[in-house]
Amino acid sequence: MFSLLLSGSPRNVTYRRQSSHQKRFHTLRLQAVATRLPSIPLTEANARMIKLGLSPMLSGLDIAYYRSKAESDPVLALAGLRIDLEMMMRNVTVGFKLQFAASGPIPRLLGRLKEAGAITPDQMQLAQKIFNVCNQAMHGRFVSRQEAEEVIEAAEVLFRQYLAWLSWGFNDNWKPSQP
Repeated sequence: MFSLLLSGSPRNVTYRRQSSHQKRFHTLRLQAVATRLPSIPLTEANARMIKLGLSPMLSGLDIAYYRSKAESDPVLALAGLRIDLEMMMRNVTVGFKLQFAASGPIPRLLGRLKEAGAITPDQMQLAQKIFNVCNQAMHGRFVSRQEAEEVIEAAEVLFRQYLAWLSWGFNDNWKPSQP
């Protein structure tokens, strides 16, 4: 069993290695978690993250979630995007089993991930730019809907690369049903 920190309160999620006859148990358990925690969608990507002992993401790794949010509230969309990107970087730290803390300032975390070879210099640079715009929006800088959509479009690159990362290096041949 492992704990997830979702919406500010710890929740326990049971996970067992699954044989073919245990898949139904695993699916039903994940559905129960999603029912209790409606703010975290049970997408294929979130189920994969939970299975790997990683934290699920607000969007379920669906960039359309932030596109729709940006239509009515660009700042809220960028705030949520920032949370997902931060979770993504912390998950990469855990997934690569890096020996430094996944907490602390994002710029330091990005630098450590790059130094460890977990992310490329281009990924680091893109993430820094996205974090900067998201932070500025959250601290009062005006962000138009168009600018928010451009940032979200840039973040889609990292989302796709993260989804690809979830399918390699874990010795179980998992592939997302939609690339």
